[in-house]
Amino acid sequence: MDTPTSVIKIGRFSISPYLIAYRMRAKHSILISIIFFVVQLSGQSLQWQEKIMLHSELDEISGLVVLDSVGYTINDSGGKACLYGFSLTSGQIISRHFLDGIKNYDFEALTQSSKHLFIGDIGNNFAQRKAFQIHAISKKHIPLHTHPPFETLNFTLPNYNSGWKRKHDFDMESVIVNDAEDSLIVFSKNRATHFVQVYGLKIAFGDSVQTAKLLGQIQLHGMVTAATVFGKDLFLLSYSLWNTTLYKIPNYKTTPITAWLPIGIKVKGKGYQREAIWIQNGTLYIGSERTRAQEQCVDKFVFK
Repeated sequence: MDTPTSVIKIGRFSISPYLIAYRMRAKHSILISIIFFVVQLSGQSLQWQEKIMLHSELDEISGLVVLDSVGYTINDSGGKACLYGFSLTSGQIISRHFLDGIKNYDFEALTQSSKHLFIGDIGNNFAQRKAFQIHAISKKHIPLHTHPPFETLNFTLPNYNSGWKRKHDFDMESVIVNDAEDSLIVFSKNRATHFVQVYGLKIAFGDSVQTAKLLGQIQLHGMVTAATVFGKDLFLLSYSLWNTTLYKIPNYKTTPITAWLPIGIKVKGKGYQREAIWIQNGTLYIGSERTRAQEQCVDKFVFK
């Protein structure tokens, strides 16, 4: 859980204290050290359109893709190893596609290429799992098969050793397909720091376990829970109990990661656990799990 911080605005930039630590040096002396990070403020805003209340079975929605006017989603840890199709008007379940023979350890991400849907079983809240999986289902099997065939990519992370930890940067909830569709990009949830680790994976299925390549890191406030691509831009969703921010990284494909400057767009609404995003035809869909304050839903916004 993030701690709310004050925000200092300088022009179009927002500078937020990331860490405030103090130590008594003497009776009348306090050393205060503050680490700042900079996020450009966007002139763009979001206008809320409508809320789609989801079927009760989708209370842990953790990914979102829209295909042929049907929403597809997954539930995270403890849920069935299943891809759900649902109506974008009623929120009711249209279809269920079970991944036979595997366990949903912690499904957290859903993305697509031109030929496949990818389900990221990559959640790692307390750093206890040994390896991670991404399952690929051919689009030609959806929505025709309730038990579609699938393939699995197994991977681990560099410098990762499993073992119970509360604060660490080896949890992940976001995956996108790169432009050439021969590899994936995975983003860490940054539980320990405000640095999001960016990893690359070759799309190679089978029993062997590949080690992801660390491509770089970016600095963000809040934990990243979802990612999607629209046009030339990358979008990352970050939420805390107090606010939700959609970060836009323009021209991410042609810009080195070291030069990525996230543009923050505030998303209205409190008490949401927002875990999924999708952008289509200028409409932003944000999926939220059920919490004490809110029921499971998908909110629709348009960019202004």
